[in-house]
Order: sequence, then C-alpha cells, then structure tokens
Amino acid sequence: MNDETFNLSIRKFLRVVGVNSQREIEQAVAKAIAGGAIAGTESFSRTSNVGNRGTKAERQVRRRNYAPIGSSCLAARSETATGFSARPSDR
Repeated sequence: MNDETFNLSIRKFLRVVGVNSQREIEQAVAKAIAGGAIAGTESFSRTSNVGNRGTKAERQVRRRNYAPIGSSCLAARSETATGFSARPSDR
C-alpha cells in the first residue's frame, strides 16, 4: 500500500469523525440545556474510541472540558442528537 495514500485516507476519516462527533456533542448539550437537565455551566468529560478492525488496533482518548458551556453558542443547533448523552461529569 502506498504510504501517502494510506495517510490521506486516515486523515480524511478522522476529519469526518471529528466534525460529526462535535456536531452530535453540541446538539446533545443544547438539548439538555433546553430541557433543563443541565445549566450549561458544567464541565464535561469526553471519551473517544478509534480503532482499526483489520489489525485490532484501538485507542481511547479522554479529555475534560473545563470551560463553561454557554447556551448562546449552542442555540442555533436545535436538531436532536443521537448517540451522546449530555450529563455533567462527576469526576
């Protein structure tokens, strides 16, 4: 396999994962704020699993967002999220 082609395909995949994940997280938080489940000032833990089935390689990345989430920046995103639950971190 050509290394350059392989690297470009991985980067394209990760770009799609990043954009879609960000959108779903923002939608889930906006829905939780609108529903009164959270105030929008909490910090959240984020976890992402990325893997490659062919080699059974898997990497888990965990990060914590310490910045308060303002509802004004999420107001434009009113679609229903799937796959994510917006709950404050208890860590």
